[in-house]
Amino acid sequence: MFPSDPRAAIARMPYLLDAEPRETLMVAGFDADGALRHRGSFRIEGHRPLDEPLLDSSMWTDDVVYTAAIAYSGIARLDLRPLIDAWGYRGRTTLTAAWAGPAGWRSYLCTSGDCCTHGEHPYASAPPAHGPYEPLHDRSQPCITWRRSRWNDWSSAISASTEGMAVEPLHLEMLARSLHDIPIRDAVLAHSASSDERIRPALQQLLMTMSMRSTLGSAVPAFTCLAAMHYLAGDTQESSRLVRRILAVEEYSLARLLHNGLDMRAPASLLARSFAHFTPQELLAA
Repeated sequence: MFPSDPRAAIARMPYLLDAEPRETLMVAGFDADGALRHRGSFRIEGHRPLDEPLLDSSMWTDDVVYTAAIAYSGIARLDLRPLIDAWGYRGRTTLTAAWAGPAGWRSYLCTSGDCCTHGEHPYASAPPAHGPYEPLHDRSQPCITWRRSRWNDWSSAISASTEGMAVEPLHLEMLARSLHDIPIRDAVLAHSASSDERIRPALQQLLMTMSMRSTLGSAVPAFTCLAAMHYLAGDTQESSRLVRRILAVEEYSLARLLHNGLDMRAPASLLARSFAHFTPQELLAA
């Protein structure tokens, strides 16, 4: 599920949509399982970023349950409330609605009168209510190029780990962040499910090191992949423990899938076949 915490959402949205966070309104819609069903990036011109096509319900499929919108702009008086109202009228739940500027951010969903809103005119010439956010790494290349580059990074790291070589902390951090991109995450799992027996322990060691260096809230995909590795290795007790921790923080769809498999005592071979249904190259091109 996309984070409802504004600071995490602001950092992750450009990464998810592969868009430049400059004078851009980014919107996303998710189904009940947290899968991305709708995405859009719109250039902001003047003080009114909203237009009829953006509010048009035909843009939003019936399976969209959760929505998110973030305006990345130096214009402090942008107002996303018409968009939030339109989503609410059509039965959608807004996870995040925020403005992110060069000096900080504000939430349109903040309920504290002395925090983000000021009387009838929120955001009117007031300084940002919250400080800077920590963005994910930029995506300067087109999406498929970026994914292939990250996949090469993963292949190199897995090979190094197989040979007992340490992977640099900054490299590990970059790999962990790349797992927020679902095709990258699934390509890693597909590779582990279809490769020889040396690959899975090496990948498990990489993910364990990532989990020790990260908080769960910012690295749910890495923790979930680690839970999948334990499942594939036959350690259902550790896998179940990790999955429970993950679901207590975020309703992440892959963690829910693992939870259901563990509940039904599905064999690891069935899980492996589901991951290996596609090749990593097919997943990267999805």
